Amino acid sequence: MKNIFKLALFFAIFFNVVFANDNLVIEFEKKRLSQNPNIVLNSVEVFYKKKLDIKGDWSAYILNLDLDTQDGNMRVKDILFSNNQVVTTELFDLKSGTSFGSNIAPDMNESYYDNSRLIAGKSSAKNRLVVFSDPLCPYCQHYIPQLIDFVNKNEENIALYYYAFPLTRIHKASNDLSKLIEIAKQSDKNILKKAYETRWEKYFDANSEDRKLILNSFNKALKTNISLKELEDEKYQKALEDEVLMAEKLLINGTPTIYVNGKKDNTKEEYKKLKGVK
Repeated sequence: MKNIFKLALFFAIFFNVVFANDNLVIEFEKKRLSQNPNIVLNSVEVFYKKKLDIKGDWSAYILNLDLDTQDGNMRVKDILFSNNQVVTTELFDLKSGTSFGSNIAPDMNESYYDNSRLIAGKSSAKNRLVVFSDPLCPYCQHYIPQLIDFVNKNEENIALYYYAFPLTRIHKASNDLSKLIEIAKQSDKNILKKAYETRWEKYFDANSEDRKLILNSFNKALKTNISLKELEDEKYQKALEDEVLMAEKLLINGTPTIYVNGKKDNTKEEYKKLKGVK
């Protein structure tokens, strides 16, 4: 009975310390943001917590923020660090000079390996890649076709899943272009590679919001026959928003971003080591 009491007491103390530290981080964030007169913080909560592999019992916190700004309501994420005594917005490795924040991301779960997102390889493959990309991102336009070709040559060993992540702040046209790719993909599984190999700057500006121009250019370049009614169907916009949400849950903010067997690869080259790996 005494052992049970001691165990219960241990867990009570442990969880009190954990919650106390979480509250320390939350209160710090509230106080920090309250100093900005252009922001009204509606709520803040811990979205993800990860213990860092360094001395001092440091943990990284990803926070969900709901706030009102001059541009309207926004739901964003922020990263803070704490060692149960202090809280800081930045934490650097003195030897490498890199920020720990640049490598903090939630682990990828099984929901990302959705067969509807499979674009190359076999779903039964041991090795799985997930890539998030914008079809108007110049780097992506070279990277994605190469990635697809690599996986196709190793299709027994690798599965490749694709999520559209249009960077509409710099490529407004990428929203409609991403939807067109998704529509065309239903009848041509190779359309995504073709779309990335097409030099769209010959047809329209990356910031164009001329939907008819983007549609006609797509149909002409890729020999499709998609109608304006199809492009404006809400189900495709909703599907795209769902893809973007999947990316945002992983704190993705740039393209291309690739995960190799559930781990984010900042080098974007790790997949090449999977050649022949079973």
